[in-house]
Amino acid sequence: MRGAVAIAVTLFFYISVAAAATDIPEPKIQPGYVPEEARDELGIWMELEDYERAIQRSALLIDDPYINAYVRDVTCRVAREYCADLRIYVIRNPYFNASMTANGIVQVWTGLLVRVSSEDELAAVLGHELAHYTQLHTLERLRKAKRDMTTGSVFDMGLLLLTGVSVPVGQMTALASLMSFSREHESEADLLGARFMADAGYDPNAAAEVWEKIVAEEARAVAKRKEPGLFSQTHPSSSDRIVDLDNFVNANYPDSQRDPLGQGRHVAMLNEYYMMLMEDQLDTNRFGRTEVMLERHRKIGVSEELVHFSMEKCIGNATKTVI
Repeated sequence: MRGAVAIAVTLFFYISVAAAATDIPEPKIQPGYVPEEARDELGIWMELEDYERAIQRSALLIDDPYINAYVRDVTCRVAREYCADLRIYVIRNPYFNASMTANGIVQVWTGLLVRVSSEDELAAVLGHELAHYTQLHTLERLRKAKRDMTTGSVFDMGLLLLTGVSVPVGQMTALASLMSFSREHESEADLLGARFMADAGYDPNAAAEVWEKIVAEEARAVAKRKEPGLFSQTHPSSSDRIVDLDNFVNANYPDSQRDPLGQGRHVAMLNEYYMMLMEDQLDTNRFGRTEVMLERHRKIGVSEELVHFSMEKCIGNATKTVI
């Protein structure tokens, strides 16, 4: 699959990213960072504190100690000294997403947990988001969004994104456009994020594998949506990133290996909470994408009984839709 994707990437893009692959930026902020009182960043932090209180009251917040401990362990292993500055929330939302705000709010959506196949892949996404955080990309993005918004606040915008399952398509698209990162920021976060996860002992090859899974889901879609998912709206094309990450990892971490215990821990978490996690995915009625996920779950060792039950429900929902 990587060979096919490599052919699809334009030569210009390939060369430009490969040339920059060795230039990994250093984090712009250190652990314990707090904005200066006189800076506009302080006002954004105050709005984000309102947003965080709303998250803490949200019915979508998962308070199960097992899932939270699992996500926190992976996050803090990647974040290392930055962990003390982060507050981690697992949100019940079936779409692929994770984020870190400028003041350290970490959101991991359940749709991410069912799409990654191991701790390494989860660490890849979290390392990427940590890079955005340490490079102040999230702050720049919020500043831009506030400038571009005619009304509302970071608090209002955050709530809509948090509960994005029920937000009208047009409104979600506009919000996603406001919150999107630049290609430069994404490329920087890809490389620095890979370094963060490698330094934590994870296999950075997993970073490219995450985007391969997104490509596979899109390729198997039964009916293309008129609007892309939230992650696709706020990130560049997944296929454009695979070759870049492969080249970077091969050049800098040629001996990296996957930890089988990490995949085992991830599969154990999926087996424990599979019905809850897959219920929301099945309700999206995105049958092609769901089938890809279920086939992947079977391969990595999720309980055959659980996968079979979900596959039967997926097929049943698809039949009802056709009828």
